[in-house]
Amino acid sequence: MSDTEETSSDQQQQQQPSSAANLLKNAERMEAMNARIRLLAQKRNDSRRANKADVVEEDRKIKNPRHQIEEMKKEWELKDLEERQRCEEEGVDFERAKAMRTSVEEVRKRDVLLKRKKNPNKDALITGDYETMSLRQNERLTRNIKPDFNEYKRMKEALGEEQFYPGSNTIADGHHYPTTSALDRLATTVLDMQKTREKVHRRRMFDPDQEVTYINEKNRVFNKKLDQFYGKYTEDLREDLERGTAL
Repeated sequence: MSDTEETSSDQQQQQQPSSAANLLKNAERMEAMNARIRLLAQKRNDSRRANKADVVEEDRKIKNPRHQIEEMKKEWELKDLEERQRCEEEGVDFERAKAMRTSVEEVRKRDVLLKRKKNPNKDALITGDYETMSLRQNERLTRNIKPDFNEYKRMKEALGEEQFYPGSNTIADGHHYPTTSALDRLATTVLDMQKTREKVHRRRMFDPDQEVTYINEKNRVFNKKLDQFYGKYTEDLREDLERGTAL
């Protein structure tokens, strides 16, 4: 064997351990990289789940704004309870301490809210939102209605499907007559509304010296409105009619 062959064999023997060490290092590096990738993937999934939970919670708050109000109310009640306990420990009157910390603006806002809660129709009268008043009245009237399903079925059988569920082409021939109980309920409701209206509307003082130009209360109100808007234009004509000099 020549010297060249011996040298090459020695180099191969030296390269074999070094190549094995390199493979081991590469394997360790790949394992560390895979572990890092798995960790990043886990963090990404956790972040995705957290973002989805936040989006769902925000959507729930938007669809149910009362939830946020309830949360604020719970926080306020907890804070109020802690303050009450602290005042009891210190021997201080809680209501007095609370009144001393409350500003005038907060008291005014609270009074306005209480008045608005007692008379919700007042805001509708101020803003002209009569639709809200009508809806509230309809809910109040329908709340007391107790449906009679036996009468419902009997009337449905007597009239038939076409007359009981009329459409745009159905001719109403007067077969549907309300029951006596329904008529009594309607009459009672109308009388109650009249009594309520008489209590709410303030009666004007009667002036005996004023000229009587009306036949009943509604006619008096109507004449007053006419005089309010057209009185200044018809004043001369009315005076001429009274004197008999009108043409």
